[in-house]
Amino acid sequence: METIWRLIINNIMAIDIQKINDTPHLLDILIQMEDILDSFDIYVFENWKIGEVVDGPRVKRYWFEFTLQYPIDKMPDSKGAHRLLKHGIRVNYDKINVKNDDGSEPESPNFWNVNISIPTRLISDMNAAELDVYGEDIDVEDVQSAQDEGMTNETGISDGNDEFDDGFSNGEENGQ
Repeated sequence: METIWRLIINNIMAIDIQKINDTPHLLDILIQMEDILDSFDIYVFENWKIGEVVDGPRVKRYWFEFTLQYPIDKMPDSKGAHRLLKHGIRVNYDKINVKNDDGSEPESPNFWNVNISIPTRLISDMNAAELDVYGEDIDVEDVQSAQDEGMTNETGISDGNDEFDDGFSNGEENGQ
């Protein structure tokens, strides 16, 4: 966290926190992008876990992009990038110079930036398959079926717009 604040102070490719706060969907997209990386098990490869988001998410017509940053001595294992490439995800590595804490320029690049571009189809495929709500898998078809039946709140009770069959005939209730 301290590194991110240092980047914000130095005006170097920092996360636009205000933009994310103003548009909650960007945070959702960023979480879905991380879920994609997790679903391809790239965190088993060395150093992928320690990346910090320094730019993005950027939403384009066919791509969702973001940039992770790593110290120069902690380059993420390229085997993780190869795994992503097999699924159509673009990965670009760049060495960059970030000013030292004292404001001086380093003699050589001191960080890796890893730009990741995920095709929109992977995000949509993920949304269509299932939702993950607080650790529970929810089948989208079940949700759609419940909505079609008029159940629109968490109690599972009809919203009152449809006729309700209480199971009793001729107005009889509880055996009366």
